[in-house]
Amino acid sequence: MVATFPYLNASYCNLLPAKNTECILHSLQLIFEYIGGVPHTIWFDNDTALVSIKNEDTIIRYFQDTFIRFKLHYNFKDVFCSPRKGNEKGCVEAGIRYMRRNLLVPVPSFDNLIDYNKLLLDRATELHNRAHYITEQNICDMHFEDLNELNPLPQIPFEVSSIKKRKLDNMGRIYLDNKISYFISPTLAYKTIQIKITNETISFYTIQGEQICETTRIYGKNGSRYINPKPYLELLLNKPNDILNFDLSDIIGADIAALLISLTIEERDIKLRELISQL
Repeated sequence: MVATFPYLNASYCNLLPAKNTECILHSLQLIFEYIGGVPHTIWFDNDTALVSIKNEDTIIRYFQDTFIRFKLHYNFKDVFCSPRKGNEKGCVEAGIRYMRRNLLVPVPSFDNLIDYNKLLLDRATELHNRAHYITEQNICDMHFEDLNELNPLPQIPFEVSSIKKRKLDNMGRIYLDNKISYFISPTLAYKTIQIKITNETISFYTIQGEQICETTRIYGKNGSRYINPKPYLELLLNKPNDILNFDLSDIIGADIAALLISLTIEERDIKLRELISQL
């Protein structure tokens, strides 16, 4: 994700685990906090994570709720490029190419994305210390004029999160983010729950607002899954033979799952209660 001040070609960038509303806005929030203010006007591409266009002839836009709340909180004016008008975003496209060539070649490796993004912001700022291709003045010096015109940051930072309601299926499961499955609880089968989604976590709540569980948001291939272990292990106490129909290897380990299958019903009951108590 690249943000560019187009008059001076001063750019900032971050890496995202995925292209979704929460990641894009969180990245933009990091840039606001890094530069110490908010631009009064920001131009955006028509990314579906932020906006959808239902009629390209009349250009009717429908904005994501999280984006609207983010914009109101930080008090900036949004301008979206016209569809199929690449010339309107040529500056930021050039900024993306420049960031890739100077910061991401060769392909970097790192252990912590948050720490690496802080490093990227510092390294992007170092790239401002060069002469502008037209004025031949130092971009870093000229960029102070941009920074002095920023709107102040709000006293309370915005929590970048989306709230959704979803109905669980017969296994107490929902799908999010390109067919990634989240098994919440078999006792909640066919019930509607509330979901709070951030760039890092997903929290599940009943309609009454009671938290069911929270987990790290999964970024992976289709077919990845999360299982809230306790309610599914408790289900096996009442229906022990269901272990033959439900793979638990990714939450209790393949070895323990194989051991449970090999045990008698009485032995399996004892082992399941031991696992549940450990949770």
